[in-house]
Amino acid sequence: MTDLADEDREPDTKRARTQFLSAYSFLASEGLVYLLPTPRVEGLQDLVFTANLGIVLEHLDPSPVVVSNFTSEPRRGESEVGLSFFASMGYDVHFAPHRFEGEADLKHLHDNVYVGGYGLRSERESYEWMEREFGMEIVKVRETDPYLYHLDCTIFPLTRQDTLVCTELFTREEIAELDRHTNIIDVGVDECYSGICNSVRLSNTILNSSGTARPDRRDRGLQLRDQEEPPARGHSGRARDGGDLLRPR
Repeated sequence: MTDLADEDREPDTKRARTQFLSAYSFLASEGLVYLLPTPRVEGLQDLVFTANLGIVLEHLDPSPVVVSNFTSEPRRGESEVGLSFFASMGYDVHFAPHRFEGEADLKHLHDNVYVGGYGLRSERESYEWMEREFGMEIVKVRETDPYLYHLDCTIFPLTRQDTLVCTELFTREEIAELDRHTNIIDVGVDECYSGICNSVRLSNTILNSSGTARPDRRDRGLQLRDQEEPPARGHSGRARDGGDLLRPR
């Protein structure tokens, strides 16, 4: 955001509402959508980025929730909101004892195996704590690019078998360890800057607004369909100009 001029940082309210309704209409056509009111707490403008709030650990039943311990100072007040919300929903709620920024930095691959990014917003110690507390195996990868400061900027699990990974941003040892658990589909740094890994998986549909989907993904069992009005904005704050829907065949 600091790289943008003031005029480029002004929100376009009309377009934002149009994008929200477009995203809502699509999601509602594919499943049941609950609209929850945002808590009226001043100074927490980033609450809409809910992937950072915590993570539901899918490998356990019932699934506990680990609420984030934010590195970003303006976001630390969100933790209390998350603790109260998930407790009211009946979850077993835990607060990370080390810096941790939620599902944006920790991705479930399959079974009890996850991949976690550390070094910029989350700490490696958080994953070591989770492994002890929740019986998880976490492939730990160091994040180094300040523009791609969460794991969801560089890694996205397409299915339980296949994962998009920007391999050039990680060490050979990290990639080798990740390759033990998933089939890696390499993506480039420029694609990551465009948001290819900032996707949402909804059943057998992948919703993405980067406009960077590549035809050769059809060879990997994916079908592509355009989304005319993108529902998301990138971490840079710049609205996207095109979107895609990827459907596993």
